[in-house]
Amino acid sequence: MTPDPGMALLQATLALEAGELVAAEEALASARAQFGSRQPSAAWFHAAALAAAVGGDTARATALLEEGLQCYPQAVVLHNNLAAVQERRGQYEGASRTIEHALLTDASLPQLHKNLGDYLYRAQRYDEAFDALSRVIRLAPSHGPDVYLKLGNIHYRRGDLVAARVAWESALQFDPEHRIVRANLAALTPPADPVTVSTTTDGATPVGVVPSVP
Repeated sequence: MTPDPGMALLQATLALEAGELVAAEEALASARAQFGSRQPSAAWFHAAALAAAVGGDTARATALLEEGLQCYPQAVVLHNNLAAVQERRGQYEGASRTIEHALLTDASLPQLHKNLGDYLYRAQRYDEAFDALSRVIRLAPSHGPDVYLKLGNIHYRRGDLVAARVAWESALQFDPEHRIVRANLAALTPPADPVTVSTTTDGATPVGVVPSVP
């Protein structure tokens, strides 16, 4: 009977969810051995790369994901995870290209457009980031506050303060206590004392409106 690595892979997944990295690595090694001469599944490459990334070995995670994509070039989750690792390593352009490739396979997933928007935003490619984040809103209007925060930031950079306010107020519908959004909106509100305007806010940039986000 051909060994079934499914149980070992399930054990690895559960161990990862529990934060038990050593147990996860052992289960992944067992699953890999049970595949024998067969190619490991896309799920194995996903879990193995995740374990490597959690352990801080982003180079190994990258190698595993690239190997997985050679075997399963249509596996969107592997493209997405590779982009996440590239972003973690500061490779924003590479992350953007990887997500764009995934979108050729499935352009209906809002999170892929969101990730692409994030990477483009961090790479300071704001017009392209705006387009990607706008697609998120079209696909999933309730995706969350961060989409509207970044759209508002880009509107602000373009000088469209009205659109920036609308976007930031939309973000508050999802998170009324969002600190950065509230600070941005407060910075758009003219203070009562005109002297204050000329001495403390002339040319100021609202909190959170920065070339990159944490």
